[in-house]
Amino acid sequence: MEINTALKKARQSRGLTQEQFVTGILSPAHYSKIERGLHEISAKDLMAILQKNKISFDEFFKQNSVAQADDENNLGDQLQTAYYNQDFNQVRKLVTEIQQLPHHDLLKIKAKLILTLLERKRKFDVKDKNIVLQRLFAGDNWLQDKFSLDLLANFGTSIFTHDDFAFFFQKIFTTYNDKMSEQTEKMQTTIATICVNYLYTCAENKFVKDNKEPIYLLGQLSQTPSLVLYKIIGHFYQCYFAGDTEQVLAIKKLIKASNLENILSILPE
Repeated sequence: MEINTALKKARQSRGLTQEQFVTGILSPAHYSKIERGLHEISAKDLMAILQKNKISFDEFFKQNSVAQADDENNLGDQLQTAYYNQDFNQVRKLVTEIQQLPHHDLLKIKAKLILTLLERKRKFDVKDKNIVLQRLFAGDNWLQDKFSLDLLANFGTSIFTHDDFAFFFQKIFTTYNDKMSEQTEKMQTTIATICVNYLYTCAENKFVKDNKEPIYLLGQLSQTPSLVLYKIIGHFYQCYFAGDTEQVLAIKKLIKASNLENILSILPE
């Protein structure tokens, strides 16, 4: 269902006129064009209308994303794999494909951010950053929403300050501490990625006191082959913050010998 159609349905189900529905936010004339699909609505105005009319953004988003979920997961997984492999050509190919989709706004943002990272650009569009923030806080279940957590895992260090990222991480630690092995392998991978990226920002900003909890979560990962590398990286950071240079070099040597040199680029010197 299109957003304009969903808004009209929500308004009519409450027995409200267009003026009553958007008073104090938009003019009835402008909103009328939105309902008719003649104008797009900004994320800010959408949030304001939903909040004013006590409509759960989480539920509103879900009814507009169900049909997109499978495509988002499939293309999102391909994009993430290409990003980790530093496969520029595949990333650009997927980004072009994603940008041509009729909807999938969040997936388009994810594609744009990945391309921005690969091109070594550090400045992100403020509008996109705000949409990511809104998506993270969409309802009460963002901590269980894999797409939201994937956004944080992939781009948290790039679009948020360390303090902001620390806020998100504390919520994640409280939610998943001593429960990691109960999660699906994909969810564990996402949370592990957040931990690794958070540890990188701790090292980069020399926040030694903030490193224990992410290392602890990485130690709770299941004994699954695909998660072993995250456990090794957790051990790397434990040695790094303890000043054990000999072990740090030994782990880097092991990673390089395993043909995983791209991993070394996300580890501190």
